[in-house]
Amino acid sequence: AGTNKVLVEASFIPTLVGGKTTGERLYQVHEWTVVGTKVSSFSAYVKTADAGVQENLLEPSPASVVDAAFAQWAKGFTAENAAPLFSDDYVLDFTPPPGSAPPKSKFYGKYTGIAGLLEWQTYCSEFDFSSFKMEGRSAISPTEVLVEISYIPTLKSGKTTGKRVSDVQKWTVVGGKATAFKVWPGDYAAANDLF
Repeated sequence: AGTNKVLVEASFIPTLVGGKTTGERLYQVHEWTVVGTKVSSFSAYVKTADAGVQENLLEPSPASVVDAAFAQWAKGFTAENAAPLFSDDYVLDFTPPPGSAPPKSKFYGKYTGIAGLLEWQTYCSEFDFSSFKMEGRSAISPTEVLVEISYIPTLKSGKTTGKRVSDVQKWTVVGGKATAFKVWPGDYAAANDLF
């Protein structure tokens, strides 16, 4: 017996047992892989906009906390506006990959607490983030969200690598607040050489 793939379009109105609902119909494509007479895998593809609507049923979902943090970061963090989003023992880990050259900027490092977040934000000001784009995000556990971002590393002085790179971030959210943030830079060496 061979392997067969079946695509199914599904639509539904997300509703929790208690009755809370999004009130709008969402659409997904499901891919089922069948080997012989048994299902060997299943994947569901959700439009990004729809995923956010569904996640909001369980607010504050880890994804909604990440979205709120990105929105606030774009405006600038203060101790007051960061406190609802980040735990007091928050750990921001943007350390270089093992075996890499030492960082030439304090942008790459490990920072703790809201004070550490605010310190790291000052080092972010060295960069021009106009090319920054969130490519996608996905909950990988009840408390963790992976985010892929892309950008062209560019300093405010105009020095640039000239090529788009992607970083992967893992956010940990517990009790409605971010407790950890780990970044795996896409091209640390090129960005570090800008300094």
